[in-house]
Amino acid sequence: MQSPRRCRRPAPIIRACSEAEFLGSVVNNPPARPYSRDDLITRLAGAVPPGMPALSDASWDILQRRTADLLAVSGVAGARELRRFQEIRSRTLDVDRAALQRAHQGSRILVTGGTGCIGSTLLAELAALQPACLASVSRGVTAAWTSVAGVDY
Repeated sequence: MQSPRRCRRPAPIIRACSEAEFLGSVVNNPPARPYSRDDLITRLAGAVPPGMPALSDASWDILQRRTADLLAVSGVAGARELRRFQEIRSRTLDVDRAALQRAHQGSRILVTGGTGCIGSTLLAELAALQPACLASVSRGVTAAWTSVAGVDY
């Protein structure tokens, strides 16, 4: 059985390279089949069912291929949008962890939407701040991505 992939993925989908190399590789490598941009988006959306907490290696490979195909048919505009996404994704916030600890230690915290990828990551970060009570509520549409110890769901 293949190991599942969680929502946090350490390796980027597209390897690091210069912008010229990146734009050239995307524009000059069309998909193996002549899909339209809309068809590729539909195929990407259908590749992983909603609420799926983990990806198999095979599903991850499909997503990578379809993403590369989408970038190729989107041309320079798609490549620029990916570059913008990668720049946004690498941004960080300077946070005073000691101030966060003082503000949240021993407090009662309620998180809405804590069962999704972002919400479960937020719950893990908040749990490290040692609140007296940490609870999550959601619509119950999907199962939790991951359960965080000490959280009341």
